[in-house]
Amino acid sequence: MLSIALSLRVRVSNIGLANAGSAVYDNPAIEFFNPAGMAFVNNPVIGLSSVVIVPSTRISNPFATNLNGDTLTIHPNEPSPAVRALIPGFYGIYPINSQFVLGLGMTSPFGLSTEYSENSFARYFATKSEIKTIDITPGLSIKPFEHFSFGLGLDLLYGQAELNQALD
Repeated sequence: MLSIALSLRVRVSNIGLANAGSAVYDNPAIEFFNPAGMAFVNNPVIGLSSVVIVPSTRISNPFATNLNGDTLTIHPNEPSPAVRALIPGFYGIYPINSQFVLGLGMTSPFGLSTEYSENSFARYFATKSEIKTIDITPGLSIKPFEHFSFGLGLDLLYGQAELNQALD
């Protein structure tokens, strides 16, 4: 996916930046959210981020049936299917000169994982479900005039999925 962004910087303090989140000039994540804004970054900058996912699940009255039609219920000691994860992010901006700025970002915008035991009541639906993605975003910002810039960003998205289930 190719994203093209335009940016017009006005001297009025932060006009147009309200609720823009990460698309502000002092945040390296602008490389991902608005590559045109990189033109207003004057020094090389690196940003690292991390999100920790600690899911909690509660299963109430679950059941499934096997091939014989027998009802299977949850075992009292069944572990939670939710899997903890650490999702890293990286953003880098490097001004080549006063007009050209390069950027690179790497993050994981989508991901999910659940894992049930081979003896779980849910084994007929899923034993392991996992989706992983990596998004690499090279970007270029060009500032032909003092208060005007435009940027180009490319999203290179890699995805992998694993879906398993069990039978008797």
